[in-house]
Amino acid sequence: MADRYPCVTCRKDVAKTKNDRYRSHTDGDGEPCEMSSAPIPEHVLANGPVDGKQPADVPVAGVDFATCPQCARKVKLTKLGYFEPHDETLRGGDRCPVSGVRAKHARSIDDRLLPGDEKASPSPKVRDSDPTSAAEGATPIPDVPTGHPEPTWREGGQIDWSKVGDLKHLPESAPDANSSASTEASSPASSTTSTSSKRPASPSTESTATSSDARGGTEGSADAGPFHLAPLLDDVILQPFSHILQPALYAGAVKVVMGDLAKELATKIKETFYAYSNRKTSDNRSAQTTLGPSEIGTPCDRRLAMALLGVRPVNPGGDGWAAFVGTCTHAGMAEVYTFADAGTGRYAVELPVFLGMPTVPRGTTDLLDRRDGTIIDWKVMGKYSLDKFKKEGPSDTYRVQAHVYGLGAERGGEKVRNVAIVGLPRAGSSLDEMHIWSEPYDRKLAQDALARVERIANDVQTLEAEQSTWAGLDIAAGRMRNARSFETGDDCRFCEFHLEGDRDMRRGCPGK
Repeated sequence: MADRYPCVTCRKDVAKTKNDRYRSHTDGDGEPCEMSSAPIPEHVLANGPVDGKQPADVPVAGVDFATCPQCARKVKLTKLGYFEPHDETLRGGDRCPVSGVRAKHARSIDDRLLPGDEKASPSPKVRDSDPTSAAEGATPIPDVPTGHPEPTWREGGQIDWSKVGDLKHLPESAPDANSSASTEASSPASSTTSTSSKRPASPSTESTATSSDARGGTEGSADAGPFHLAPLLDDVILQPFSHILQPALYAGAVKVVMGDLAKELATKIKETFYAYSNRKTSDNRSAQTTLGPSEIGTPCDRRLAMALLGVRPVNPGGDGWAAFVGTCTHAGMAEVYTFADAGTGRYAVELPVFLGMPTVPRGTTDLLDRRDGTIIDWKVMGKYSLDKFKKEGPSDTYRVQAHVYGLGAERGGEKVRNVAIVGLPRAGSSLDEMHIWSEPYDRKLAQDALARVERIANDVQTLEAEQSTWAGLDIAAGRMRNARSFETGDDCRFCEFHLEGDRDMRRGCPGK
């Protein structure tokens, strides 16, 4: 009869084949078990066959769990016999270093303390009076120099810590053997003298000599005390999660000021960048003279009207660096998905879409996944915008833009089922901060957005026709007067026409 081994999934005792695999079997619900015909894990084989008397609902040691050699806890094993992540104690604490290690290879890891990691103990370790038998890590008992009486705290080769007091208050120097204060130096009261040169010595008592006095004597002389303590930890700071002791004095952050040459170079770089950002070429989206899908979703009618009227922007919205970073990211993602497509045609990268309208003639969608029928639009966001995107979803402008891209792709013969907006972190260091919003493609939403733009465009044409009858009013003033008749929205932050304080709308829009 074939040996039987417990299944790591359904817990049944299953017969083993000749090539160490589970025979086909069903789980508790009568469905085929996922481990049918699968190799029996090594740790299950090493644990040996079962006798069939073990209930199926009772965990088996060595199969379901094993004792961790590091923290001595019984820890659950994965299907392949690895310790699942666990802490060193039941109440938490540090993650056990054996987590994720295969049980048969697990060994106890000896923790070796690094400098600065020593843990304080209520009774410091001491060694035997024989210096040759000192154990590693024990506190040595100093020998008393010749001519000094046996200290009261050192009896029988052991230290009576109740008489010594705190270690940091032990004297670092001893008085001369002929001095009248020699008995006081060995008393508990004298053991509380200062050990640091920072603490001034009493001028009237010789027994309170400072550590600087002891260092001044010759090495091995009677003036050199039996204790040579290291600096107190008060004099150093321990960096978090580091074993390296750093100096206590912190000089503070030093700001490096640019010199004249560096300032001149910075000015030249900015000038070159501004010239590039304001170039008039077909690949510069900011230089477009018609509306694009990225603009028509704004809730502000006046913003669209001013764009159609040809009003000159008065709010550039910064130096254009954020937009430049976004453009570079789009180019990089296009390169990534061109590589991913590998000529298969699954991904349409930077797909031009044509809408067939004079006001919104065309656009370019970032990515179309033809297999899933998903329009994907990259958005590079700062921390504030990304956090808001995660909590509230996309703005109306972004949402309409994605669906209009879908409509354009559909009119070009593509099959569109979903739209997605991918929020990428501009200041982040990992794609773990990325957030994606998606929903089914809505053709009517895109059509309504385009119809709204057409309505505003017709109103603009009507107002411009009436403007020709006005006397004594120049073209620029007439355009601003026409723009006042349109309703405003509440998305003024990035509007190129927003000019706060211009209540008379001489050059821009003051907003709501």
